[in-house]
Amino acid sequence: MRLYPPLPVLLRVALADDSACGRRIPRGSFVAIMPWVVHRHRKLWQDPDRFDPERFAPRQGDTRSRYAYIPFSVGPRVCVAASLGMAEILIAMAVIAQRLRFRLVPGQTIEPTAWSTLRPKRGILMRVEPRAAGSAGV
Repeated sequence: MRLYPPLPVLLRVALADDSACGRRIPRGSFVAIMPWVVHRHRKLWQDPDRFDPERFAPRQGDTRSRYAYIPFSVGPRVCVAASLGMAEILIAMAVIAQRLRFRLVPGQTIEPTAWSTLRPKRGILMRVEPRAAGSAGV
């Protein structure tokens, strides 16, 4: 969600004249908020291109700006289904991972592309194998 946010770009329209970082934003201007860029910003994240789930341990989030991680937007336009979506994916992955093992098919290049959402440009080929009964390990 941090490295590959579902919405890599959020577009808004300025309802009034404003300024950000010393730049004037006239009323009616389109403003692009880019989680793809924010989530990789070196001032917000140490080693930003590395996948590290420990970044989200409870003690780690205390020092991070609430605007450093915005996969579902933020403020009054935040996705109303964000918590439902996160719960669904966690439950689905827990159930699937107990029964199946997924292995990346070697030799492919996975390239993200953005349309309305972020997705792999040519898909991701995986080999799916059943797990032995009682072995939920990796």
